[in-house]
Amino acid sequence: MHSRIFVISEDFTEEKELFSWDDPETAAQLKVDYIVPSENFIDDIEWLQDAYGIKISKEEGDKYFIPSDEIRILKTSLEKIRKKRLETIAYELKKDSPNLWKIAYEAWNQHGFFFYMENCIWNEMELLKYLEKRIPEKLYVLESYDYHF
Repeated sequence: MHSRIFVISEDFTEEKELFSWDDPETAAQLKVDYIVPSENFIDDIEWLQDAYGIKISKEEGDKYFIPSDEIRILKTSLEKIRKKRLETIAYELKKDSPNLWKIAYEAWNQHGFFFYMENCIWNEMELLKYLEKRIPEKLYVLESYDYHF
């Protein structure tokens, strides 16, 4: 299966070496088979919007960003995802023999979207943790990468 890694930042930058996608350690850290630059950034932007019910804006010069009001919607969507995961974990824990692999998967190891920001790769719950601390004015979506797991 395939999903995406989005490079996001509070500041727009045109740096070419934002994310070391070709480092084998990166794929190993995420437990994925491979990572490659995405072939269609615009389709990925649409996928990101659809996944979280947000609208991504565009500035002059093909600068895509999530404005603060949409970041709040993103945060709410991630909170709903967290709630659903916690419900699944709670249900699993009630069983006589809980499946620890399933619990780990629900809690942390899901292969949904990843976000590269501040020199770290974040899963959805790590992005939520960041957004619970502060809502930035904008989050620029700079690049996207395809990964297979």
